[in-house]
Amino acid sequence: MSAQPPLDDVPEQLYRQYDGAERIPFLAAARLVLLSAAANEEDPVSVLIQWTADSFERPAPGSALWRAVLDGRLAMPPGDDPGEGLLRKQIEISLRRWPDLETWWRWLRSGWTAPPRPGRWPPADPSRGRPR
Repeated sequence: MSAQPPLDDVPEQLYRQYDGAERIPFLAAARLVLLSAAANEEDPVSVLIQWTADSFERPAPGSALWRAVLDGRLAMPPGDDPGEGLLRKQIEISLRRWPDLETWWRWLRSGWTAPPRPGRWPPADPSRGRPR
C-alpha cells in the first residue's frame, strides 16, 4: 500500500489512520472481530473490531485493515453455518468492488447518501387506550 494519500485533499496522516495498515499485526490480540453481510450485495461487508473492553473500530471498506480481516476470513475453512456461503460470496464481491481505500472514498464522494436513520415512534394515540 502506498504511503501517499490517494486523493489530493486528504492529508497523509489521515489516510494512514483510515487505512489502518499499522494495526494489522494486532488483529490476533483483538477481543472480538465481527463480520456481517449487508442486506444488499452492492454494499460492503461490515467489520467491527473490539480492541479492548471500551475500544471499538469499524474499518472503512477498502482499507488495509478491512481487507486483512476479510482475507483472513476467506483463508479459514468454511464452517457449518448455513449463512457461511452467503457471507463468503459477499466478502468476495466486497473485495473486488472496493480493492482500496481510494475506491471507497470516491464512491462516497460520488453522491452516495446513507439511508435515513429510523425515527422515533409517533406519539401514542390516547383515544386507543394503553397497551396491556
